Amino acid sequence: ATSMAAITDGGVANFTANAGAVVSSQNWVIRQTVTAAGDVATYNVTNTAYFYFTPDKAGSYTLSYYLDADSSGTVTSGDTVKYLSVTVADAPAAAVVVSKPLDATFALYDSGDTANGAWLKLQVNDASGTASQLNSAQTVKITVPSGVTLYSAGKSGSETTINAAGPVEYQLGTSSFDIAGVAYVNLRGTTAGTYTISAEVAGSGVTAGSTSVKFAADGAFAAVLTTGFLDPAGDATTATPIVGSTNAKFSSSSAATASSAATSQSMYLGTTTSEGVVAVTITSSYIWGTGGSHSSDILATASDTKASTDAEDGLTTTRYKASFSVPAALTINSNYSYKTVQVNSFTAEDTAGTAVTITGAASAVSSLSLTAPTASTVLSAPGATTTLTVRCKDQFGAAKANTVLTPVITGRNSAVVVSPAVTSASGYATFSYKDASTSTTNLQDLISFTGCSSTATKLTVNYTSTTNLGVSTLTWTAGGGYADSDYYEGYAKTAISGGD
Repeated sequence: ATSMAAITDGGVANFTANAGAVVSSQNWVIRQTVTAAGDVATYNVTNTAYFYFTPDKAGSYTLSYYLDADSSGTVTSGDTVKYLSVTVADAPAAAVVVSKPLDATFALYDSGDTANGAWLKLQVNDASGTASQLNSAQTVKITVPSGVTLYSAGKSGSETTINAAGPVEYQLGTSSFDIAGVAYVNLRGTTAGTYTISAEVAGSGVTAGSTSVKFAADGAFAAVLTTGFLDPAGDATTATPIVGSTNAKFSSSSAATASSAATSQSMYLGTTTSEGVVAVTITSSYIWGTGGSHSSDILATASDTKASTDAEDGLTTTRYKASFSVPAALTINSNYSYKTVQVNSFTAEDTAGTAVTITGAASAVSSLSLTAPTASTVLSAPGATTTLTVRCKDQFGAAKANTVLTPVITGRNSAVVVSPAVTSASGYATFSYKDASTSTTNLQDLISFTGCSSTATKLTVNYTSTTNLGVSTLTWTAGGGYADSDYYEGYAKTAISGGD
């Protein structure tokens, strides 16, 4: 409907707690009656809602949920009841996994330009490696070395300011972690260097989890040279490029797709200043939980120079790359959509440019290339066998395995049937067929394939009955004349027939 004059609730669902259990209860609309353009119709609407059950004892629990058709607040005749069984194991927190949601070279703290720092994710697990939670008596100890300040920590989006300069050991209690056992830590570098940050469940005896964070001396804030991202071919926008991801396919300066099989998204931005600071904001509930968005200041380094003649990026002057990687596997959701991550660079300090949203996508056949023979047109003798190898790739340029390719011959050997083949793990498939025609006028085959991208001709085979394929003379041209002398001591010449 293009307009809605009224929306009315059609029904609610309730959760009821029994035997002293505490379950948060909500009412949810599960059907809506919509009045639109003068018509009244009832549409079924799928809603997603959450309730939370926090047991404090191990055991088996059964929860009931029901459609409260008469809105009585209790189960009555006519209500639809469903049951959910939950088994709760006694699996206390034992270990902490430390990771970097954004991996880059970070700028040192500067009260003017660079205050965003680096972010770490702390995941509390049980002894089997499954996500867990701290109990009220447990804490997570974070160890921060000299040269780094622990600025804040806590649940995503509601971190508490700490501002403790290293070396320091800091304890986080259960209130700092969300229901999934996750907390986020912000670090600010005060001295250039690479630092190891570790975290452990205090007193657990389990080896602390750790990761390294690199801070480097910052220069001036480097204005990013365009308001959007661009694919390496330079096709998405006419603006001076911020060259984009090595594993994402850009459809514009603000939208891209990446393989759902990729475990991270690697990107880089273009600046004109070596050691220039670039601010980047990463937005994704998949990465940050309910917090949704965090910013960091990263550096473009001289070692990542992009030459002014780099035609791949369409550059006209020397650029420096500020590289970063977001460890996000953009897999499919339960509703068949794909996870997304949004990346925003800044055209100047505190001036956000165009954000690019990267959406996961399933690998799909995209391009087929001829790899052997190397020429797309060959000359062949009648009755000869032709062998060719092709390679199928997906839309991200990766090999497409287990794809059925069927050859199609048009022309002289159109009646010849060549069996389909399945591409290898590297995307290759090889085909052979023998010339079966005796025609003296139809002297060409056009070979194409179905199963991967277009059906364009991949190989043209021209047949000729001319003796020796029309070759009458062989002439030695490389290196000038041939010297009839010994190559090395003991070398023996062997007479050959002039006919050879």
